[in-house]
Amino acid sequence: MNLALWIAAGLLAFVALGGGVGKTFFPVEKLAAAPGGGWTTAVRPGFVRTLGGVELLAAAGLILPPLLGI
Repeated sequence: MNLALWIAAGLLAFVALGGGVGKTFFPVEKLAAAPGGGWTTAVRPGFVRTLGGVELLAAAGLILPPLLGI
């Protein structure tokens, strides 16, 4: 059971990390050109960056507490 939880948390963290890195470090124009990225033109670039940062924190929050034994 513990292995299944680690696998699920790892997959979710990988998805959150991928989205967070994309939203934080890629230009908004490149995000808007990607499939499903049209919503980025309707909001401010700061919001997209903030959302990316929150996704990065979510990835860390899924992995770090069990890894550190908290």
